[in-house]
Amino acid sequence: MEKVKKAKEYAQEFISNVTDLQDKEKLEAEIKKMTDGFFEDMRFLIKERNISKDEGLIPVVKELNAKWNSVKIKLKKHYGVNVIVDNGMSLLIKQNFPDFYSFYKSKI
Repeated sequence: MEKVKKAKEYAQEFISNVTDLQDKEKLEAEIKKMTDGFFEDMRFLIKERNISKDEGLIPVVKELNAKWNSVKIKLKKHYGVNVIVDNGMSLLIKQNFPDFYSFYKSKI
């Protein structure tokens, strides 16, 4: 990965790949692809910013969570309904890194 994707890029890719929200298999696959992309963005930012402590991750998670919410708004505008949940990056951190999530919530 050379750079992090912008919210607009995530939304455009999602929209081009999911033409029917009733196709649950395709929808779930695209959400998984997007979440994987967000974790790739996180890894890239950690490396680019030379982050080595949990405190340094807080702005990265905030930034990615804001991007997630921006994608959510773009998808809702296109489809007319909520396709992904609010604060999805925070929820992904909570599911995958519960100890860090507790630390994160205590600092924001």
